[in-house]
Amino acid sequence: MPPTLVEQRAPLAGQRAVAEFERAVFLGVGISRVDRADVIRFVIESGKHRRKAVIDNVNVHAINLARTNARFAAALDEADVVFCDGYGVKVAAKLAGVHLGERMTPPDWIDTLFATCARERLSLFFLGDEEPVVAAVAAEVARRHRGARIAGWHHGFFDLEGEGNRRVLEMINAAAADIIVTGMGMPRQEIWAHDNVGALDRGVIIAAGGLFRMYLGLVRRCPRWLSRLCLEWAWRLAQEPRRLFARYAFGNAAFLARIVVSMAALSLRSLTERSRDLQPSRDGRLLPP
Repeated sequence: MPPTLVEQRAPLAGQRAVAEFERAVFLGVGISRVDRADVIRFVIESGKHRRKAVIDNVNVHAINLARTNARFAAALDEADVVFCDGYGVKVAAKLAGVHLGERMTPPDWIDTLFATCARERLSLFFLGDEEPVVAAVAAEVARRHRGARIAGWHHGFFDLEGEGNRRVLEMINAAAADIIVTGMGMPRQEIWAHDNVGALDRGVIIAAGGLFRMYLGLVRRCPRWLSRLCLEWAWRLAQEPRRLFARYAFGNAAFLARIVVSMAALSLRSLTERSRDLQPSRDGRLLPP
């Protein structure tokens, strides 16, 4: 059966959830109808009440991964919030008649979140990238936001199912971290959050992808006008052609093909149902029953 493009309410996440954001299902992935204010408010309220939660995001790469990686698909399905982080997904969904929330990316609102955390005395833990990078991110957040509580940090190169992972969880729990920002790349960070949120005493886990290096200015962000033209992939490919060629060259083509096939299947289904409902008149014309 081709993946659905039909807008519908997806089931809410598990018992951790304190939000009731409606989701639209696009190509089999439930995407929360939220804007950045919704996400920040949800993170802050969850942190203040010591609740556990997972915040994920989707772009074209994520939609493709969810089709082939069952663990990643399950992580998205059970996350508390899954926001749209990709103009390609936003535009394609709109063309298919599916209404999503705001397209937003962590670099656009993360400092607002950090500033709010500082005011609310919520602590931050950073997990991902190399040790010098993640340590520099923690220091930069403390520099930009007076009063920010840095609970700790750890690099992202550890065994997700071994002793290293156990030590990371113990470190986060010992630090009583309220917000855990992960920058381990997709799908590693989402699968880690899904598999380990239950082992945490508290904490909202936010998947932030390549945020850390952008935050430090080590990687240049795509210009907004280029992003709005759905060409952020071209910008990133130009910066990292070796690593990203297969993702964009084949991934974008696969994404477009799935949309075309799915829309064609829906159109055919609609025509079939309509023709089934029509009845022939005496002069041979088809009329509704």
